[in-house]
Amino acid sequence: MRTHTHLLSALLLGIPAVMNMAVAQENAAPIAWSHSYSGSCADCALAGRNLAGWDLSDANYGGADLAGATLRQVTAHSANFAGAIAVGADFRNGDFSSASFREAQLAGARFDRATLLGCDFAAASLSAGRLVGAVLIGSNFESTQLPRLLASGADFSGASLISANLSGADLRATRFDNAVLTGANLSGADVTLASFRDSRLPGADLSDIVGAETAGFDGACGDEATKLPAGLILPPCPGSDPAP
Repeated sequence: MRTHTHLLSALLLGIPAVMNMAVAQENAAPIAWSHSYSGSCADCALAGRNLAGWDLSDANYGGADLAGATLRQVTAHSANFAGAIAVGADFRNGDFSSASFREAQLAGARFDRATLLGCDFAAASLSAGRLVGAVLIGSNFESTQLPRLLASGADFSGASLISANLSGADLRATRFDNAVLTGANLSGADVTLASFRDSRLPGADLSDIVGAETAGFDGACGDEATKLPAGLILPPCPGSDPAP
């Protein structure tokens, strides 16, 4: 009986190693089974794991430890990553449409060329992260920490960035068309060739931005609290309180 118990324990301990080996082989050769997981994995310990190519749509990873994990080319429509710890994780080229990263810890995470339509990043931390070429149309970044973000060529059209911190961010050729940036902090950001067409900037801090003379502000508006670089003037947004 003791021998059987030891054998069973050995087999169980070997399962994670076998799974990791199968995932690691994914880049080298196709395998016979499909990576998919749709269910509950809240608070899972997945730090450093390779989930590249998996289908995580509708899955619950709320509060999971994904630090340093690889989720490249993942499909995760409407997945829940709220409160997850994903510092330094790799989300490049994935499709996370309608997913929630609310209050997630994402410092240094990479979302280059990811599809993030209608995602919720409210109150998340993505300091020194990457969103280069990402599509973030209609996403929510209210009170999100994005200092030193690399987001050149990203599309934030129609997004809400109310009270977001984008100080020192690389926003070259980034689109903020029809975005709401009320109270956002863009001080020191590089906005060379960026587009803020029809964006709302009441109370936003654009002081010391780089490349303002090349950025487009057609139809953009602000208020008396908006901090602008020298030479840039914005009309008041409809409904803004007049200056006393």
